[in-house]
Amino acid sequence: TGVTYSESTFSWRAFWHNGKGKQVSKSFSVNKYGETLAKQLAIDARNNAIVELIKNGFLYTERHGK
Repeated sequence: TGVTYSESTFSWRAFWHNGKGKQVSKSFSVNKYGETLAKQLAIDARNNAIVELIKNGFLYTERHGK
């Protein structure tokens, strides 16, 4: 799905590929934001990044990078 929980850092991480094929990630700490908000922030970060990629002319689907 592009969003995973990292037990080692107690954070939710969002992953996507930028327009040049490089994997990008952003983490949200459960200690800082709480479980529910950290997960939602990661989901939102990934969705927003994908929207920006599409706006800039890149094709991005759920199977992107697989």
